[in-house]
Amino acid sequence: MIAAVDLADRGSLVSDLLHSDLIVRQFADYVEPFFPERSSSGWQPLWFLSNDGLWTFFRKGKPLDRSSFENGMPRTKKKLFEKFDSHSVSPGYKALWDAPDTRKLLRDQMLLMLASDAETQSLVAPLLDPAHFSSPELWPDDNEVAAYLDALRDQQDLFAMPPPREVAKSLAIAAGDALANFNVESLPPPTAIGPSFETDGIAPIALSVDTLQVGTVQRDVYLILRAKCATLRQAVPAISNSAPQLRHAIDLLSTALQAEPEVANGHIIWSHANTLRRLGDADLRARASASPDILPLPEDVGELLTDLVEQFNVYAQSDPLLRQLDLARVGPAGRAELIARMEAGRQFVAAAQTAPHVIEPGAATVLATATHVAESAIEAAGVNADQAIANSVEMQQNGARALLRSAVLEFKKWFGKTKDARKSLTEGALKQAGAEAVKQLPFLQFINQTAKYLRELWRGQDGSAIIDRVLEWFRHLGS
Repeated sequence: MIAAVDLADRGSLVSDLLHSDLIVRQFADYVEPFFPERSSSGWQPLWFLSNDGLWTFFRKGKPLDRSSFENGMPRTKKKLFEKFDSHSVSPGYKALWDAPDTRKLLRDQMLLMLASDAETQSLVAPLLDPAHFSSPELWPDDNEVAAYLDALRDQQDLFAMPPPREVAKSLAIAAGDALANFNVESLPPPTAIGPSFETDGIAPIALSVDTLQVGTVQRDVYLILRAKCATLRQAVPAISNSAPQLRHAIDLLSTALQAEPEVANGHIIWSHANTLRRLGDADLRARASASPDILPLPEDVGELLTDLVEQFNVYAQSDPLLRQLDLARVGPAGRAELIARMEAGRQFVAAAQTAPHVIEPGAATVLATATHVAESAIEAAGVNADQAIANSVEMQQNGARALLRSAVLEFKKWFGKTKDARKSLTEGALKQAGAEAVKQLPFLQFINQTAKYLRELWRGQDGSAIIDRVLEWFRHLGS
Protein backbone atom coordinates (compact mmCIF):
# COMPACT_ATOMS: atom_id res chain seq x y z
CA MET A 1 0.00 0.00 0.00
CA ILE A 2 2.86 2.39 0.81
CA ALA A 3 4.30 1.67 -2.64
CA ALA A 4 0.96 2.57 -4.28
CA VAL A 5 0.55 5.76 -2.22
CA ASP A 6 4.07 6.92 -3.06
CA LEU A 7 3.50 6.30 -6.75
CA ALA A 8 0.23 8.25 -6.58
CA ASP A 9 1.97 11.12 -4.78
CA ARG A 10 4.57 11.28 -7.55
CA GLY A 11 1.85 11.37 -10.19
CA SER A 12 2.71 7.95 -11.59
CA LEU A 13 -0.83 6.65 -11.05
CA VAL A 14 -2.64 9.32 -12.99
CA SER A 15 -5.67 7.45 -14.26
CA ASP A 16 -8.66 5.92 -12.53
CA LEU A 17 -7.02 2.54 -13.08
CA LEU A 18 -4.07 1.57 -10.90
CA HIS A 19 -0.89 0.41 -12.63
CA SER A 20 -0.36 -3.02 -11.08
CA ASP A 21 3.10 -3.66 -12.48
CA LEU A 22 4.36 -0.29 -11.25
CA ILE A 23 3.11 -1.02 -7.73
CA VAL A 24 4.73 -4.47 -7.67
CA ARG A 25 8.03 -3.05 -8.95
CA GLN A 26 7.98 -0.25 -6.35
CA PHE A 27 7.30 -2.87 -3.68
CA ALA A 28 10.35 -4.81 -4.87
CA ASP A 29 12.52 -1.67 -4.72
CA TYR A 30 11.47 -1.05 -1.12
CA VAL A 31 11.77 -4.65 0.08
CA GLU A 32 14.83 -5.98 -1.77
CA PRO A 33 17.53 -4.23 0.39
CA PHE A 34 16.06 -5.77 3.56
CA PHE A 35 14.29 -8.97 2.49
CA PRO A 36 15.72 -9.93 -0.92
CA GLU A 37 14.04 -13.34 -0.88
CA ARG A 38 10.61 -11.62 -0.69
CA SER A 39 11.13 -8.80 -3.16
CA SER A 40 9.59 -10.74 -6.07
CA SER A 41 6.43 -11.59 -4.12
CA GLY A 42 4.73 -8.19 -4.28
CA TRP A 43 1.85 -9.67 -6.28
CA GLN A 44 0.69 -11.45 -3.11
CA PRO A 45 -0.04 -8.37 -0.96
CA LEU A 46 -1.40 -6.76 -4.15
CA TRP A 47 -4.00 -9.55 -4.17
CA PHE A 48 -4.66 -9.59 -0.44
CA LEU A 49 -5.30 -5.84 -0.32
CA SER A 50 -8.09 -6.55 -2.80
CA ASN A 51 -9.55 -9.06 -0.31
CA ASP A 52 -9.27 -6.36 2.36
CA GLY A 53 -11.35 -4.05 0.18
CA LEU A 54 -8.76 -1.37 -0.63
CA TRP A 55 -8.91 -1.99 -4.36
CA THR A 56 -10.65 -4.28 -6.79
CA PHE A 57 -9.55 -6.28 -9.82
CA PHE A 58 -11.87 -6.42 -12.82
CA ARG A 59 -12.25 -8.59 -15.90
CA LYS A 60 -14.39 -7.05 -18.64
CA GLY A 61 -16.03 -4.79 -16.09
CA LYS A 62 -16.86 -7.52 -13.58
CA PRO A 63 -15.12 -7.59 -10.18
CA LEU A 64 -12.95 -10.58 -9.23
CA ASP A 65 -12.89 -12.28 -5.86
CA ARG A 66 -11.66 -15.64 -4.53
CA SER A 67 -14.41 -17.46 -6.39
CA SER A 68 -12.95 -16.18 -9.66
CA PHE A 69 -9.97 -18.51 -9.18
CA GLU A 70 -10.03 -22.27 -9.21
CA ASN A 71 -8.44 -22.72 -5.77
CA GLY A 72 -9.83 -19.64 -4.07
CA MET A 73 -6.84 -17.39 -4.76
CA PRO A 74 -4.17 -17.02 -7.45
CA ARG A 75 -1.08 -19.18 -6.91
CA THR A 76 1.39 -17.19 -9.02
CA LYS A 77 1.84 -13.66 -10.32
CA LYS A 78 1.27 -14.98 -13.84
CA LYS A 79 -2.10 -16.49 -12.90
CA LEU A 80 -3.19 -13.26 -11.19
CA PHE A 81 -2.11 -10.93 -13.98
CA GLU A 82 -3.68 -13.13 -16.67
CA LYS A 83 -7.01 -13.04 -14.88
CA PHE A 84 -7.71 -9.28 -14.72
CA ASP A 85 -7.62 -6.40 -17.19
CA SER A 86 -8.10 -3.47 -14.80
CA HIS A 87 -7.43 -2.63 -11.17
CA SER A 88 -8.96 0.33 -9.33
CA VAL A 89 -9.40 1.75 -5.84
CA SER A 90 -12.67 0.59 -4.30
CA PRO A 91 -15.45 3.21 -3.96
CA GLY A 92 -15.23 3.19 -0.15
CA TYR A 93 -11.66 4.49 -0.30
CA LYS A 94 -11.87 6.59 -3.47
CA ALA A 95 -12.36 9.94 -1.73
CA LEU A 96 -9.46 9.16 0.62
CA TRP A 97 -7.30 8.15 -2.29
CA ASP A 98 -8.01 11.22 -4.38
CA ALA A 99 -6.67 13.71 -1.82
CA PRO A 100 -2.94 13.89 -0.92
CA ASP A 101 -3.61 14.76 2.72
CA THR A 102 -5.84 11.73 3.29
CA ARG A 103 -3.46 9.48 1.34
CA LYS A 104 -0.85 10.53 3.89
CA LEU A 105 -3.19 9.50 6.70
CA LEU A 106 -3.50 6.10 5.09
CA ARG A 107 0.27 5.85 4.61
CA ASP A 108 0.93 6.76 8.24
CA GLN A 109 -1.37 3.97 9.38
CA MET A 110 0.67 1.55 7.29
CA LEU A 111 3.88 2.75 8.99
CA LEU A 112 2.27 2.03 12.35
CA MET A 113 1.46 -1.49 11.17
CA LEU A 114 5.08 -2.05 10.08
CA ALA A 115 6.33 -0.73 13.41
CA SER A 116 4.06 -3.09 15.35
CA ASP A 117 5.85 -6.16 13.93
CA ALA A 118 9.40 -6.89 15.12
CA GLU A 119 10.35 -8.31 11.74
CA THR A 120 9.33 -5.24 9.75
CA GLN A 121 10.27 -2.46 12.18
CA SER A 122 13.49 -1.90 10.22
CA LEU A 123 11.48 -0.64 7.25
CA VAL A 124 9.94 2.32 9.07
CA ALA A 125 12.98 4.62 9.14
CA PRO A 126 13.85 4.29 5.43
CA LEU A 127 10.19 4.62 4.41
CA LEU A 128 9.35 7.53 6.68
CA ASP A 129 10.31 9.96 3.92
CA PRO A 130 10.22 8.26 0.50
CA ALA A 131 12.40 11.00 -0.98
CA HIS A 132 15.27 9.81 1.23
CA PHE A 133 14.81 6.08 0.76
CA SER A 134 17.98 5.76 -1.33
CA SER A 135 20.01 7.93 1.08
CA PRO A 136 20.57 6.01 4.36
CA GLU A 137 22.55 8.92 5.80
CA LEU A 138 19.31 10.95 5.79
CA TRP A 139 17.16 8.35 7.51
CA PRO A 140 15.79 9.44 10.92
CA ASP A 141 17.33 7.88 14.01
CA ASP A 142 15.44 5.65 16.43
CA ASN A 143 14.36 8.57 18.63
CA GLU A 144 12.97 10.51 15.68
CA VAL A 145 11.09 7.46 14.46
CA ALA A 146 9.67 6.80 17.93
CA ALA A 147 8.52 10.42 18.27
CA TYR A 148 6.80 10.32 14.87
CA LEU A 149 5.02 7.06 15.66
CA ASP A 150 3.95 8.27 19.12
CA ALA A 151 2.31 11.27 17.50
CA LEU A 152 0.43 8.95 15.17
CA ARG A 153 -0.73 6.73 18.04
CA ASP A 154 -2.29 9.75 19.68
CA GLN A 155 -4.69 9.90 16.75
CA GLN A 156 -7.68 7.57 16.53
CA ASP A 157 -7.44 4.55 14.28
CA LEU A 158 -8.26 5.55 10.72
CA PHE A 159 -10.19 2.35 10.19
CA ALA A 160 -12.35 2.59 13.31
CA MET A 161 -16.10 2.73 12.87
CA PRO A 162 -17.36 5.38 12.89
CA PRO A 163 -14.38 7.25 11.38
CA PRO A 164 -12.60 9.84 13.51
CA ARG A 165 -13.87 13.38 13.28
CA GLU A 166 -10.76 14.68 11.56
CA VAL A 167 -10.84 11.91 8.97
CA ALA A 168 -14.54 12.53 8.35
CA LYS A 169 -13.74 16.20 7.76
CA SER A 170 -10.99 15.26 5.32
CA LEU A 171 -13.35 12.90 3.50
CA ALA A 172 -16.01 15.60 3.20
CA ILE A 173 -13.50 18.14 1.89
CA ALA A 174 -12.01 15.66 -0.57
CA ALA A 175 -15.46 14.63 -1.77
CA GLY A 176 -16.56 18.25 -2.14
CA ASP A 177 -13.44 19.17 -4.10
CA ALA A 178 -13.83 16.09 -6.29
CA LEU A 179 -17.48 16.86 -7.10
CA ALA A 180 -16.73 20.53 -7.73
CA ASN A 181 -14.11 19.53 -10.30
CA PHE A 182 -15.93 16.52 -11.73
CA ASN A 183 -16.78 16.64 -15.43
CA VAL A 184 -20.46 15.74 -15.44
CA GLU A 185 -20.14 14.58 -19.05
CA SER A 186 -18.13 11.63 -17.67
CA LEU A 187 -21.35 10.06 -16.40
CA PRO A 188 -22.75 7.28 -18.60
CA PRO A 189 -24.52 8.84 -21.61
CA PRO A 190 -28.31 8.75 -22.00
CA THR A 191 -29.68 5.56 -23.47
CA ALA A 192 -30.99 5.64 -27.01
CA ILE A 193 -34.61 5.12 -26.04
CA GLY A 194 -34.87 7.86 -23.42
CA PRO A 195 -36.91 9.31 -21.90
CA SER A 196 -35.10 12.65 -21.94
CA PHE A 197 -35.07 14.87 -18.85
CA GLU A 198 -34.23 18.48 -18.08
CA THR A 199 -30.99 18.18 -16.09
CA ASP A 200 -29.84 21.70 -15.27
CA GLY A 201 -29.33 21.08 -11.56
CA ILE A 202 -32.63 22.68 -10.55
CA ALA A 203 -35.20 20.52 -8.76
CA PRO A 204 -37.55 19.01 -9.56
CA ILE A 205 -36.38 17.51 -12.82
CA ALA A 206 -38.96 17.21 -15.58
CA LEU A 207 -39.35 15.47 -18.88
CA SER A 208 -37.70 17.24 -21.76
CA VAL A 209 -40.58 17.95 -24.13
CA ASP A 210 -39.83 18.04 -27.84
CA THR A 211 -42.59 18.97 -30.23
CA LEU A 212 -43.29 15.96 -32.40
CA GLN A 213 -43.39 16.43 -36.14
CA VAL A 214 -46.34 14.28 -37.21
CA GLY A 215 -47.12 13.75 -40.89
CA THR A 216 -50.59 13.35 -42.33
CA VAL A 217 -50.31 9.59 -42.83
CA GLN A 218 -48.89 9.06 -39.34
CA ARG A 219 -51.75 11.11 -37.86
CA ASP A 220 -54.34 9.08 -39.77
CA VAL A 221 -52.81 5.79 -38.54
CA TYR A 222 -52.79 7.16 -34.98
CA LEU A 223 -56.46 8.15 -35.11
CA ILE A 224 -57.39 4.73 -36.50
CA LEU A 225 -55.48 3.16 -33.59
CA ARG A 226 -57.53 5.20 -31.11
CA ALA A 227 -60.76 4.18 -32.82
CA LYS A 228 -59.84 0.49 -32.77
CA CYS A 229 -59.08 0.77 -29.05
CA ALA A 230 -62.60 2.02 -28.47
CA THR A 231 -64.10 -0.74 -30.65
CA LEU A 232 -62.22 -3.49 -28.80
CA ARG A 233 -63.18 -2.02 -25.43
CA GLN A 234 -66.86 -2.19 -26.32
CA ALA A 235 -66.54 -5.79 -27.53
CA VAL A 236 -64.96 -7.16 -24.35
CA PRO A 237 -67.66 -9.05 -22.43
CA ALA A 238 -68.44 -7.87 -18.93
CA ILE A 239 -68.11 -11.41 -17.55
CA SER A 240 -65.06 -13.38 -18.67
CA ASN A 241 -62.05 -14.92 -16.97
CA SER A 242 -59.70 -12.76 -19.03
CA ALA A 243 -61.95 -9.72 -19.36
CA PRO A 244 -60.73 -7.72 -16.31
CA GLN A 245 -57.07 -7.86 -17.36
CA LEU A 246 -57.89 -7.08 -21.00
CA ARG A 247 -60.28 -4.24 -20.16
CA HIS A 248 -57.72 -2.65 -17.85
CA ALA A 249 -54.97 -2.87 -20.49
CA ILE A 250 -57.21 -1.31 -23.15
CA ASP A 251 -58.26 1.49 -20.80
CA LEU A 252 -54.63 2.32 -20.04
CA LEU A 253 -53.70 2.45 -23.72
CA SER A 254 -56.81 4.50 -24.56
CA THR A 255 -55.84 7.03 -21.88
CA ALA A 256 -52.28 7.21 -23.20
CA LEU A 257 -53.56 7.86 -26.74
CA GLN A 258 -54.31 11.56 -26.38
CA ALA A 259 -56.59 13.37 -28.80
CA GLU A 260 -53.58 14.50 -30.84
CA PRO A 261 -50.39 12.47 -31.37
CA GLU A 262 -48.20 15.55 -30.82
CA VAL A 263 -49.05 15.64 -27.10
CA ALA A 264 -49.07 11.88 -26.45
CA ASN A 265 -46.19 10.22 -24.57
CA GLY A 266 -44.61 7.55 -26.73
CA HIS A 267 -43.00 5.70 -23.82
CA ILE A 268 -46.32 5.21 -22.04
CA ILE A 269 -48.09 4.27 -25.28
CA TRP A 270 -45.47 1.61 -26.05
CA SER A 271 -45.59 0.16 -22.53
CA HIS A 272 -49.37 -0.37 -22.60
CA ALA A 273 -49.47 -1.50 -26.25
CA ASN A 274 -46.78 -4.07 -25.43
CA THR A 275 -49.03 -5.45 -22.71
CA LEU A 276 -51.76 -5.96 -25.33
CA ARG A 277 -49.24 -7.67 -27.57
CA ARG A 278 -48.49 -10.15 -24.79
CA LEU A 279 -52.19 -10.70 -24.12
CA GLY A 280 -52.58 -11.40 -27.83
CA ASP A 281 -49.72 -13.90 -27.68
CA ALA A 282 -51.38 -15.60 -24.69
CA ASP A 283 -54.68 -15.86 -26.58
CA LEU A 284 -52.95 -17.50 -29.54
CA ARG A 285 -51.34 -20.04 -27.21
CA ALA A 286 -54.71 -20.71 -25.58
CA ARG A 287 -56.28 -21.41 -28.97
CA ALA A 288 -53.50 -23.88 -29.76
CA SER A 289 -53.73 -25.62 -26.37
CA ALA A 290 -55.67 -28.83 -25.86
CA SER A 291 -56.09 -28.17 -22.15
CA PRO A 292 -59.72 -27.50 -21.12
CA ASP A 293 -58.42 -25.26 -18.32
CA ILE A 294 -56.86 -22.78 -20.74
CA LEU A 295 -59.67 -20.81 -22.37
CA PRO A 296 -59.11 -18.38 -25.24
CA LEU A 297 -60.89 -15.08 -25.63
CA PRO A 298 -64.20 -15.04 -27.45
CA GLU A 299 -63.40 -15.34 -31.16
CA ASP A 300 -64.59 -11.86 -32.12
CA VAL A 301 -62.63 -10.28 -29.24
CA GLY A 302 -59.51 -12.22 -30.17
CA GLU A 303 -59.77 -11.02 -33.77
CA LEU A 304 -60.25 -7.41 -32.68
CA LEU A 305 -57.26 -7.69 -30.32
CA THR A 306 -55.10 -9.06 -33.15
CA ASP A 307 -56.31 -6.25 -35.40
CA LEU A 308 -55.48 -3.63 -32.74
CA VAL A 309 -51.98 -5.04 -32.21
CA GLU A 310 -51.34 -5.06 -35.96
CA GLN A 311 -52.55 -1.46 -36.17
CA PHE A 312 -50.16 -0.49 -33.40
CA ASN A 313 -47.30 -2.27 -35.18
CA VAL A 314 -48.01 -0.17 -38.28
CA TYR A 315 -48.08 3.01 -36.22
CA ALA A 316 -44.88 2.05 -34.38
CA GLN A 317 -43.04 1.76 -37.69
CA SER A 318 -43.99 5.38 -38.48
CA ASP A 319 -42.74 6.74 -35.13
CA PRO A 320 -38.95 6.89 -34.49
CA LEU A 321 -39.23 6.37 -30.71
CA LEU A 322 -41.64 3.43 -30.93
CA ARG A 323 -39.50 1.90 -33.66
CA GLN A 324 -36.44 2.20 -31.38
CA LEU A 325 -38.31 0.62 -28.46
CA ASP A 326 -39.23 -2.31 -30.70
CA LEU A 327 -35.53 -3.03 -31.30
CA ALA A 328 -34.81 -3.99 -27.68
CA ARG A 329 -33.24 -7.38 -27.05
CA VAL A 330 -31.96 -9.17 -23.95
CA GLY A 331 -28.17 -8.80 -23.91
CA PRO A 332 -25.50 -11.45 -23.41
CA ALA A 333 -25.72 -11.17 -19.61
CA GLY A 334 -29.08 -12.90 -19.81
CA ARG A 335 -32.58 -12.43 -18.52
CA ALA A 336 -31.90 -13.25 -14.86
CA GLU A 337 -29.29 -10.51 -14.48
CA LEU A 338 -31.55 -8.05 -16.31
CA ILE A 339 -34.43 -8.84 -13.96
CA ALA A 340 -32.15 -8.32 -10.93
CA ARG A 341 -31.19 -4.90 -12.24
CA MET A 342 -34.83 -4.12 -12.98
CA GLU A 343 -35.73 -4.91 -9.36
CA ALA A 344 -33.13 -2.41 -8.15
CA GLY A 345 -34.57 0.08 -10.63
CA ARG A 346 -38.06 -0.62 -9.31
CA GLN A 347 -36.96 0.40 -5.82
CA PHE A 348 -35.42 3.57 -7.22
CA VAL A 349 -38.59 4.41 -9.19
CA ALA A 350 -40.78 3.77 -6.14
CA ALA A 351 -38.67 6.27 -4.19
CA ALA A 352 -38.94 8.78 -7.06
CA GLN A 353 -42.73 8.53 -6.99
CA THR A 354 -42.73 9.69 -3.37
CA ALA A 355 -40.35 12.60 -4.03
CA PRO A 356 -42.20 15.22 -6.15
CA HIS A 357 -39.74 17.84 -4.86
CA VAL A 358 -36.99 15.93 -6.69
CA ILE A 359 -38.72 14.64 -9.83
CA GLU A 360 -42.02 15.85 -11.24
CA PRO A 361 -44.87 13.33 -10.96
CA GLY A 362 -45.33 13.20 -14.74
CA ALA A 363 -41.70 12.22 -15.23
CA ALA A 364 -41.89 9.62 -12.46
CA THR A 365 -45.06 8.18 -14.03
CA VAL A 366 -43.24 7.42 -17.29
CA LEU A 367 -40.64 5.39 -15.39
CA ALA A 368 -43.24 3.74 -13.17
CA THR A 369 -45.38 2.70 -16.13
CA ALA A 370 -42.50 0.96 -17.88
CA THR A 371 -41.48 -0.71 -14.62
CA HIS A 372 -44.98 -1.96 -13.81
CA VAL A 373 -45.50 -3.37 -17.30
CA ALA A 374 -42.12 -5.11 -17.15
CA GLU A 375 -42.96 -6.68 -13.80
CA SER A 376 -46.03 -8.28 -15.35
CA ALA A 377 -43.80 -9.63 -18.13
CA ILE A 378 -41.36 -11.48 -15.87
CA GLU A 379 -43.38 -14.71 -15.88
CA ALA A 380 -44.07 -14.48 -19.62
CA ALA A 381 -41.89 -15.74 -22.45
CA GLY A 382 -41.19 -14.36 -25.89
CA VAL A 383 -39.80 -11.28 -27.57
CA ASN A 384 -42.51 -8.93 -26.32
CA ALA A 385 -41.86 -9.87 -22.69
CA ASP A 386 -38.10 -9.56 -23.14
CA GLN A 387 -38.53 -6.14 -24.74
CA ALA A 388 -40.65 -4.92 -21.84
CA ILE A 389 -37.95 -5.91 -19.34
CA ALA A 390 -35.00 -4.61 -21.37
CA ASN A 391 -36.67 -1.27 -22.11
CA SER A 392 -37.71 -0.77 -18.50
CA VAL A 393 -34.09 -1.12 -17.32
CA GLU A 394 -32.86 1.38 -19.91
CA MET A 395 -35.57 3.84 -18.92
CA GLN A 396 -34.80 3.38 -15.23
CA GLN A 397 -31.14 4.05 -15.97
CA ASN A 398 -32.04 7.19 -17.86
CA GLY A 399 -34.06 8.48 -14.92
CA ALA A 400 -31.31 7.58 -12.46
CA ARG A 401 -28.65 9.21 -14.63
CA ALA A 402 -30.76 12.38 -14.89
CA LEU A 403 -31.06 12.60 -11.11
CA LEU A 404 -27.37 11.94 -10.58
CA ARG A 405 -26.38 14.50 -13.19
CA SER A 406 -28.72 17.06 -11.64
CA ALA A 407 -27.29 16.35 -8.18
CA VAL A 408 -23.74 16.97 -9.40
CA LEU A 409 -24.70 20.20 -11.16
CA GLU A 410 -26.68 21.32 -8.12
CA PHE A 411 -23.68 20.77 -5.85
CA LYS A 412 -21.33 22.54 -8.27
CA LYS A 413 -23.58 25.61 -8.21
CA TRP A 414 -23.84 25.55 -4.43
CA PHE A 415 -20.10 25.08 -4.02
CA GLY A 416 -19.33 27.88 -6.44
CA LYS A 417 -21.64 30.50 -4.97
CA THR A 418 -21.38 29.65 -1.25
CA LYS A 419 -18.84 31.59 0.73
CA ASP A 420 -16.47 29.30 2.67
CA ALA A 421 -18.12 26.24 1.11
CA ARG A 422 -15.20 23.99 2.06
CA LYS A 423 -15.40 25.19 5.66
CA SER A 424 -19.09 24.40 5.82
CA LEU A 425 -18.31 20.85 4.70
CA THR A 426 -15.95 20.35 7.64
CA GLU A 427 -18.60 21.66 10.00
CA GLY A 428 -21.08 19.07 8.77
CA ALA A 429 -23.55 21.54 7.31
CA LEU A 430 -24.72 19.00 4.76
CA LYS A 431 -25.17 16.28 7.35
CA GLN A 432 -27.72 18.12 9.46
CA ALA A 433 -31.19 16.99 8.49
CA GLY A 434 -33.32 20.05 7.83
CA ALA A 435 -30.33 22.36 7.64
CA GLU A 436 -30.56 25.24 5.20
CA ALA A 437 -27.81 23.69 3.09
CA VAL A 438 -29.91 20.54 2.60
CA LYS A 439 -32.86 22.66 1.49
CA GLN A 440 -30.59 24.21 -1.10
CA LEU A 441 -29.51 20.74 -2.25
CA PRO A 442 -32.71 18.66 -2.49
CA PHE A 443 -31.08 16.00 -4.65
CA LEU A 444 -28.41 15.20 -2.06
CA GLN A 445 -30.52 13.30 0.45
CA PHE A 446 -32.45 11.48 -2.28
CA ILE A 447 -29.25 10.25 -3.95
CA ASN A 448 -27.93 8.91 -0.64
CA GLN A 449 -31.25 7.21 0.13
CA THR A 450 -31.28 5.41 -3.21
CA ALA A 451 -27.51 4.84 -3.68
CA LYS A 452 -27.81 1.08 -3.13
CA TYR A 453 -30.32 0.74 -5.96
CA LEU A 454 -28.34 3.00 -8.30
CA ARG A 455 -25.26 0.84 -7.83
CA GLU A 456 -27.21 -2.34 -8.54
CA LEU A 457 -28.86 -0.77 -11.59
CA TRP A 458 -25.42 -0.29 -13.18
CA ARG A 459 -23.61 -3.29 -11.73
CA GLY A 460 -21.38 -4.93 -14.33
CA GLN A 461 -22.28 -2.31 -16.95
CA ASP A 462 -20.16 0.30 -18.69
CA GLY A 463 -19.86 3.31 -16.42
CA SER A 464 -20.47 1.43 -13.17
CA ALA A 465 -17.09 2.51 -11.74
CA ILE A 466 -17.91 6.19 -12.36
CA ILE A 467 -21.36 5.78 -10.80
CA ASP A 468 -19.79 4.13 -7.72
CA ARG A 469 -17.25 6.92 -7.37
CA VAL A 470 -19.82 9.74 -7.56
CA LEU A 471 -22.15 7.97 -5.13
CA GLU A 472 -19.28 7.59 -2.70
CA TRP A 473 -18.55 11.32 -2.86
CA PHE A 474 -22.18 12.10 -2.07
CA ARG A 475 -22.12 9.62 0.81
CA HIS A 476 -19.17 11.42 2.40
CA LEU A 477 -20.99 14.73 2.02
CA GLY A 478 -24.38 13.80 3.38
CA SER A 479 -24.44 10.40 5.05
